[in-house]
Amino acid sequence: MYKTVLFTFDQPISSDTEQAVLQAAETAERPETVRAVLTASEHDIQSELDFIGRFICGNAAAERAYAVFVEQLERPGGCEAMLAASGDTSAEERTLLLDHYLVIAHRIAQGFNERVRRHNR
Repeated sequence: MYKTVLFTFDQPISSDTEQAVLQAAETAERPETVRAVLTASEHDIQSELDFIGRFICGNAAAERAYAVFVEQLERPGGCEAMLAASGDTSAEERTLLLDHYLVIAHRIAQGFNERVRRHNR
């Protein structure tokens, strides 16, 4: 297992393999990943971005896998599936939760991309 502040991957994303990249993409759609995004506080997001700056930037394999992860994270499919499976929420609540998810996922992806760019200057 490989843990960042918010997310848990089955194997280290620093493994320079296609399997690590595929697994990173799959991780983005897991219900526990969707929940982590939906419940992330401002502190959690900043801590994740700090983690990225310290442990992912500069490691080409980890950057590649995390880039695929955040690209997939920004797609709504995993969140939509989890929300649809939850019978406890109305259509309006699901729409609001999906909007919130997409904003947070974008912030994480944008923060990752900014840190990688800064590191590679």
